[in-house]
This record gives sequence, structure tokens and C-alpha cells, in this order.
Amino acid sequence: MSPAAAIRLEVFEVLGPAAPAVSISVIHPKPGRLEAVLAAQEAQHRRLAGRVAGLRGVRCLRAGQVVVVISSFDDPLDVLEFARDPRRLAHLERIRPLVERVETDVFEEVYAAGEL
Repeated sequence: MSPAAAIRLEVFEVLGPAAPAVSISVIHPKPGRLEAVLAAQEAQHRRLAGRVAGLRGVRCLRAGQVVVVISSFDDPLDVLEFARDPRRLAHLERIRPLVERVETDVFEEVYAAGEL
């Protein structure tokens, strides 16, 4: 089992089914590749809009040379299924030459206030 799949499985075991889950990815582009990473993320969003089971919403943010993608899902099983989705895996292969590293984890919502 890959480390990412193990993390997803662990999140499912902790949160259980039917608990909202949020995946947060921090993307560190290679020097000079920030705009290409942002374009690739936007293209991926357009390709998958309305086509990912359990996906509630996505936010793509940037701070300097770092990109953060926040994806909210209905439950941890949806995150696990999307982690294995061939469309996601193909996207990761497309951006691999553009990034130094990507850090991803899954979180449960503790509380919420207002709109993002």
C-alpha cells in the first residue's frame, strides 16, 4: 500500500464513514514554474468539475511561490476513492516535472464559521 493510501485508510478508520473530510495539498513549484502549476490546477478543475463523487468544493490559493489546494468531501471514503482515481493520478504525472514537492494530508472539520 502506498503511503498516501495508508494515510487515507487511517483517516477513514479515525473519522469513520459519513464524516466530512478535507484534503489539503501544499504544492511547492520548481523555480519559474508557479504559473504553469496554477494553469495545470485550473485545467484539472475544469476537467473534473461535477465529476468527482462526494466532492463538495475546491479552493486553490497561493502565497508567494506556494500553492495550496483545499478539497472538501462528504466523507473519508470519497477522499480514498479520489486518491485512487486514474484522472487524479494522470494529473499528478502531468505536474510532476513542475514541482519540487507536494505535501498532502486529510483533515476532519472541527468547526466552521462564515464562508470561504
